[in-house]
Amino acid sequence: MGQTGVEGLSPFFIKGIGISEILGATGLVVPEAFNIAPVLTPVSALCLALIMPFAAVIHYKRREYRSVVINVVVFCLCIFVAFARVFFYR
Repeated sequence: MGQTGVEGLSPFFIKGIGISEILGATGLVVPEAFNIAPVLTPVSALCLALIMPFAAVIHYKRREYRSVVINVVVFCLCIFVAFARVFFYR
């Protein structure tokens, strides 16, 4: 019951996903907040967007449709942030 998206995956893979998501979230906020290498914000957004389709497939196979919707929304937001930072805020 609930979120089973990591069930059956190796602990190493689960930790890798977690670390990459934490680094991605940090990369979205910190560069712009402190004006340190702000080019990392769109790069982080694109990297997070790259993870979302794979997560959506795993959740779809496990019939976790609410999580699939969340993955699609996060994907769209990441793409928006990446393009907005590149084309509108420079």
